[in-house]
Amino acid sequence: MSSIKKVLVMNAPSGVYCRDDRCQDRIDEFLEPVYRTPLEILYQAALLKQLGIEFLVRDYSLEHKTWNHLKQDIESFKPTHIVFNITTPSLKGDLTTCDVAKSVDRNIVTIARGLHFAVKNKTIFEQYPNLDVAIIGEFEKTFIQYFKDEELEKLDGVVFRQGENIVFRPQGAGIEDLDSIPFPLRECIDNRLFRRPDTGELETTVRVSRGCPFPCTYCLAPLSAGKKIRYRSPENIIAEMRECKEKYGIKNFLLRSDLFSANRAWVYDFCDKLADSQLNVNWSCNSRADTIDPEKLKRMKRAGCWLLSLGVESEGAREIEQTINFAIKIDPDFAHFSPLYPYPGTEFYDVVTKEGLLKSDDDLHPYALVKPVVPTHYLSIEEINRYFVRAWRRFHLRPRYIMKTFLRARSPKVMYSYARYGTKLVGKMINRRVTAGQ
Repeated sequence: MSSIKKVLVMNAPSGVYCRDDRCQDRIDEFLEPVYRTPLEILYQAALLKQLGIEFLVRDYSLEHKTWNHLKQDIESFKPTHIVFNITTPSLKGDLTTCDVAKSVDRNIVTIARGLHFAVKNKTIFEQYPNLDVAIIGEFEKTFIQYFKDEELEKLDGVVFRQGENIVFRPQGAGIEDLDSIPFPLRECIDNRLFRRPDTGELETTVRVSRGCPFPCTYCLAPLSAGKKIRYRSPENIIAEMRECKEKYGIKNFLLRSDLFSANRAWVYDFCDKLADSQLNVNWSCNSRADTIDPEKLKRMKRAGCWLLSLGVESEGAREIEQTINFAIKIDPDFAHFSPLYPYPGTEFYDVVTKEGLLKSDDDLHPYALVKPVVPTHYLSIEEINRYFVRAWRRFHLRPRYIMKTFLRARSPKVMYSYARYGTKLVGKMINRRVTAGQ
């Protein structure tokens, strides 16, 4: 490998997706898109800075740029390597990056990072001859080793070409000391793009842990991060939140984890230290209903938690109706409905493939969690879509819900934000066509 390196770190102009492996949502096609900080490219930038390597960061979809802009950046920056982050639904578009790169300079090394290669590697490398290397799963250790010129044959979690052969090296053990990973380099992105949908205030994402022990059949978390939960220390997380507030004026956070609330002792420690820090920030997180309790919620609220996301699954028509009715009965502040997406590497993918519900990987369209992909044995894709649209309409168009939402607004600014957001959402639902995502 050349001793002088210049790296273009990017997300392709293939749509705005969440690209953290576990979540691969097509965000820009949601009924209510909320854009999230692209942590992957910012972590990669931080690692390159740590190594003293020159780099350029681009998120072409978020910046509303095209393949021509990518070509222009390659021509002007002249990278030796291009690192881009892929998802299963955006895969075909993402891999166009390789063709654009090689059309400018055949010597550029193209490196894709994404979990899809943990399951589908040889086939993809055969279909895309301009792809040189793929990195799988937790990338930090492999990323550093690669750019320190360690031999590919000695690295974990990589796929690469060796003559006419395609070599697959499975993932190694996950990183135990998450505090050793540098903070994402947020100076490389326009942080004004990421805001709370209700208040319009700046918001960013902070990753707090990795791994989940629960065997959800549709989830990529065990494949991407393992079943053992590894946490950052509360002090390390609070230090990153403080940097965001003092350097970028960000006071709102999505604390990203595969499962935030599993470890009571860690949750208590984090919440108590965040509250005692007097940082005075607001944050949200995800959880499972069976991992929370009143005392835990009190500690979280005291530390600034304002939103907790819980998931509920349903399968047949009766269960879907029950889920919709349950959502209306408990009347949460926000509700989001999505059809399942069969990601390769999940048990759900294996089942729908084995039973012939997913005919081919070519049917894995780019509208993840927006359009149904596969039928069930009882419901067609069209019927699933009708339930999907019905859920959104029944929940969000209730007069009681609309009134409650406006009464919750604590300032004219928040009320205006709700009105603008709600008008857009209602318009999309009223005009929704038979096919979701249109």
